[in-house]
Amino acid sequence: MPSENHKSAPQAPRKPARPQARKRFGQHFLERTWITKILNCIRPDASELFLEVGPGCGELTLPLARTGAKIIAVEVDRKLAENLRHLVPQSVQVVTGDVLHQDLPQLIRQSGVVVPSSIRVVGNLPYNLSTPILNKLLEVQQMHLCFSDATLMLQREVADRVTGVPGSPTYGPLALMTQVLAEAELVLALPPGAFRPAPKVHSGLVKLSF
Repeated sequence: MPSENHKSAPQAPRKPARPQARKRFGQHFLERTWITKILNCIRPDASELFLEVGPGCGELTLPLARTGAKIIAVEVDRKLAENLRHLVPQSVQVVTGDVLHQDLPQLIRQSGVVVPSSIRVVGNLPYNLSTPILNKLLEVQQMHLCFSDATLMLQREVADRVTGVPGSPTYGPLALMTQVLAEAELVLALPPGAFRPAPKVHSGLVKLSF
C-alpha cells in the first residue's frame, strides 16, 4: 500500500538574528524597553540634525529617523554600518569609520545644515573610549561652536565625573573641562540589564547643554 504524503506544517518566519557584540569595540546594545525613556530625554524634532556616535544596530537611529529628523550616524563596525544602510531612510547618512578620526565639521557642512550651532549629538558610547570621544566632541565644540547639546550614554562612574560639582568627590579635570563649555546633567540612570550583553557596571545618560 503506498504511503500517504503529508505536508509539513508551515513554519513561522524567523526573527532577524541579533548581531554578536564585539568586545574589541566595547559594544553593548540597548534593550528596546529603554529606547522610549531615552527619546523622552532627547525630545527630538523633525527640523533637527543629529550626529549619532555609534548607532550600532539602529536601536536609537530608527526611532529618531521616524520623527523626520536628519541623522549623520558614525559607526566604526563595518558590518553593522553596512546592515544599517539597508534599514534607514534617506534622511540618515551612515558613515563607516572611527569618530575619533573623522572631520566632524566637514561631515556637518556636507549635510547642508544652515545653522551650524543647531547640531544635536547623541550616542551610546563604548565605555573603553568614552573619555577620548567626549574630549573630541568638546574640542570640536570649542573650535567650531557647532553643537547645541549632546545626550550621551556613559559608564556611571564617568557620568558622575562629568557632572561632578565643586567640593564633591567626583569633581575633577573631566568635570572642569566639560563645564567650561556646557551645563552637564545626569538625566537617566540605567542598570546593567538595560543592555545586551549586560555590562558589569551601571550606566548614566548625561545631557550637555552648550
